[in-house]
Amino acid sequence: MHNIVKLLGSEVKHIYSQSRVGARIDFEKILLSKTTIKSAKKLCLGPYDFAFYEGWDFELVFALCKNNTPLLKKEFEDFRVVGQILEKKEEIYILKNNQKTEVKEGYNHSL
Repeated sequence: MHNIVKLLGSEVKHIYSQSRVGARIDFEKILLSKTTIKSAKKLCLGPYDFAFYEGWDFELVFALCKNNTPLLKKEFEDFRVVGQILEKKEEIYILKNNQKTEVKEGYNHSL
């Protein structure tokens, strides 16, 4: 489990490169806070690009077995599934309108 004080794109790439698997992020399932949208607008960036590669929105991201999903949804009303773990040979990508987009490296806040 990782907190996403960095960026969604970078965190997913880090988690799955360490696990040596692929991942699909479903673009339509990503919810943006009002703060993220407002901050992106101030910086003349698209809100999703800001969330994936620039922003500091706080969330937790983790992988779990599909069998555990209903239990977590029952316990946490704001829990949502935003993608799927894929075979090792698959890349890490964002799926939007049935089009794959590679997840880029985001800003590295630790430099």
